[in-house]
Amino acid sequence: MLMIKHTQIFSLAVLLSSMFIYNQMGGIDEAASLVTQMTKQMTKHIRVRASGGRSSASELGQFSPVFVWLLRDFYLDLVEDNRRITPRDYLELALRPVQGSGKDIAAKNEIRDSIRALFPDRECYPLVRPLNNENDLQRMDQISLDKLRPEFRAGLDALTKYVFERTRPKQIGATVMTGPVLVGITESYLEALNNGAVPTISSSWQSVEEAECRRAYDTATEVYMSSFDRSKPPEEVVLRESHEEAVQKSLAAFNASAVGIGSARKKYEGLLQKFLRRAFEDYKRNAFMEADLRCSNTMQNMEKRLRAACHASDANVDNVVKVLDGLLSEYETSCHGPGKWQKLAMFLQQRSVYFSPFWWFTSLHFFLLKKETKLFCSPVWKVQYSTLQNG
Repeated sequence: MLMIKHTQIFSLAVLLSSMFIYNQMGGIDEAASLVTQMTKQMTKHIRVRASGGRSSASELGQFSPVFVWLLRDFYLDLVEDNRRITPRDYLELALRPVQGSGKDIAAKNEIRDSIRALFPDRECYPLVRPLNNENDLQRMDQISLDKLRPEFRAGLDALTKYVFERTRPKQIGATVMTGPVLVGITESYLEALNNGAVPTISSSWQSVEEAECRRAYDTATEVYMSSFDRSKPPEEVVLRESHEEAVQKSLAAFNASAVGIGSARKKYEGLLQKFLRRAFEDYKRNAFMEADLRCSNTMQNMEKRLRAACHASDANVDNVVKVLDGLLSEYETSCHGPGKWQKLAMFLQQRSVYFSPFWWFTSLHFFLLKKETKLFCSPVWKVQYSTLQNG
């Protein structure tokens, strides 16, 4: 049971780190090394996929970190066949297959093969004893760095340089793990282990992808709603420009938070596009309805003022044209919407019934001659104005 717990902790450390430094005293001894024992057991406790049975060390190696085998109090001379070798050469020699046959040889080679497959990116750093005096070793925390052996300081500097140069954020595939992603996948592994199951990398990653893409979707919808400028007048072109600007901010927020390139991301990208279209259409429909209502209310007020102008005791064409000019200018600046001019044209045509047709037509004719207006560009008004002319 204790070995299982050790293997689980070792497996978690390997899966969650971007650089795994194994600290061991002395030379590489496969019989005594915890690495050899843990590596042999790891394939039993971690799987790459939910189906297909036990994963091989080489399959797990795709997700393994940079492996550094740190050898403390190293006492061996790095010599092979009477020539100096590097620490990396020493590591590779220790992991190469043993010649011979038999169960013991096969077991040794299986362990060595597993380590090479599980840690394809590996390095070795031996450090000599920092001090020769045994008494000084008992109070290491009180001794300054410059008092340590030069060979130790040189090895420590080389190790530190390597760690800073090679350490990177943890990745799965092309996805760099953020804090929330790392927490999510850790929780997924732990849940499986605590429930007596075998953690599966692909399943754990899929659950994290789903959660993070969902969070990215929620953030992106909030960004769109807060970025869409509702102070713009309800005109198609203006609203479309505001919509496109908010969409770009929303998509940027989604891409900044979403993880992975799989089905979860595609799913929430599709849902986001649907939300953006629906939100815009809903807002535009309501904005246009409110604009139409404002047009109607404004025209009711216009009717009252036009009646008063036409029925005044001193009414004449110039006075009516002046009132009409003011009303249409006010209407043009205060009212919006796609039906703005069509509604006005219909209003003016219908109201001609209530006033003297000749008087009404004369006033409009004078007005249109004096002022170019979008009203006259309306196809609806052109037909209705022509009808009044010919009537």
